[in-house]
Order: sequence, then C-alpha cells, then structure tokens
Amino acid sequence: FDGDRAGQQAAWRALENCLPVLHDGVQARFLFLPDGEDPDTLVRKEGQQVFEQRLQTATALSDFMLDHLAEQVNLNSEDGKARFKKLTDPLIARLPDGVFRDLMLEKISRRVGLSVAVMQRHVPSRPVQTHQTQQAGHQKHDIKLTPVRQANALLVQYPELAYRVPLPDRLINSTIAGIDLLQSLYNSITAAEKMTGAILMEHSRGTENEALLHKLMTLHIPDSEDDKQRLRLYQDALNNLVRQQNKQRFEQLLEKQQLTVEEKDELRQLSQTAR
Repeated sequence: FDGDRAGQQAAWRALENCLPVLHDGVQARFLFLPDGEDPDTLVRKEGQQVFEQRLQTATALSDFMLDHLAEQVNLNSEDGKARFKKLTDPLIARLPDGVFRDLMLEKISRRVGLSVAVMQRHVPSRPVQTHQTQQAGHQKHDIKLTPVRQANALLVQYPELAYRVPLPDRLINSTIAGIDLLQSLYNSITAAEKMTGAILMEHSRGTENEALLHKLMTLHIPDSEDDKQRLRLYQDALNNLVRQQNKQRFEQLLEKQQLTVEEKDELRQLSQTAR
C-alpha cells in the first residue's frame, strides 16, 4: 500500500476483510511503500532481491492492527488501556477460533496489563450460526444464499477456486442475475498469476461493486472452512447455475412460434435436463 493516509485507510479496510478467513496457517502482512513509489518503480530502482527483502520484513497483521489502534489512545493511562481493549474487542470477535486468535489475545493482554483469562471474559462472542441467525443476517445485509451468491461469495473469499474449477461455457453471456459479477470475478482472478480476497477488495475500491463485494467477503457460508467442502460447494453452485440456465433456455424455446432445425435439436436435448 501507499504510505500516505489513503494507503493506511485502504490497508485497514483490507485488514478488516482478512479477519474472518485467518484460520491457522494463513498469514497476512502489510507492506507500505515510500512516498511516490509503486511496486514497479521500486523494483526497477532497488532490484528484485532488495524488494523481496522488503516483502520478507513486511509488517505482520497483528502488529499493524495493534499499532494502528494504539495510536488512537494513551496506553500510559488506565482509561487509555480500557479504550484500547474496547477497540480490539470487535476485531478479535471476528477471528476464527484457533492458535492465532489466542496469540492475539496474549499480545493485547500484555499491552493492557490484563490476564488472558480476564480478556476472554470480555471479548464479545460470535453468534451461533443457526439456520435462523443465518437468515436474519442475510436479511440484514440483503443477501440470500442463492447459487449465484454462493459462487460469488466463494470466489471473493477463496479466489484460488477459480484456478481449480473453470467457469462452464454454458454460463458465458448468461442473463441470470449476478452472473455478470461472477464472470468479472473469474476473469480478474484468472488473469493474475496469484490473487487474494484482499487484493480483490482493493481493486473494487471506488467502483459500483465495492459495497457488494464487502458483503460477500463477510457472508457466512456454512461448511466452507474445509478445503474439500468449499470446492464441492463451489462446484455445486456452478452446476445449479447451469441447470438454471438450461431451464431458462428451455422455456425460451418453448415460447417461440417457429424453431429452426438446430433449435429443435437443442430443445430435445434440454428437455432431458431442464425439467
């Protein structure tokens, strides 16, 4: 990110988007570039090896988060420590259970002078994801877990799926609502050598899709924590969309007064799958 205020704000938004997917083993680091520099100019000026050293020493998410919040309070006062703790609570609550979350609590406890046991008593718990709470959450964010939303959300949260499962040809130029975003996400991901959810979010900044991608990033998808499960969920969503597209096309052909020979053959084939 740029080292200016706008870069800091963009980095903080990326941090917030990273938190729900920081399972054990997943790392996030933040590299802030000197004023007036971008990765291309910096590599040309310093060389690849020096730039890679910058990457190796980039700021860990935990340090960036806590240092950023510490700048807003006075940790030398009791009130400042209490305020610092309050600022960290909603962020810690968004982290998945695991070693990383426990280590973050330890880091915060050292800064505020409280034991981890006391810290845990005051961290707000995440709501249990029951069917009713999922529905309530979707209504709050105006998002339903339809096949196209599920596919889009999975691509935003786990972009590597685009490299593993090609977008079916049947969905290209489909008129199903939301397919245009799916195609755009798929094309953006596969056009890059490597893509992450945070980079996708940064690319969407200032676009008409920024708010929607933020909702998709934070959308809870049941059973998506396991790699095999989310791959299956993504494939199932695409298969459902293909069936939906076939059904739409089937109904379009049925409504036509006259059909060409090719359309009759297509209708015959679709009749086996569209109903």
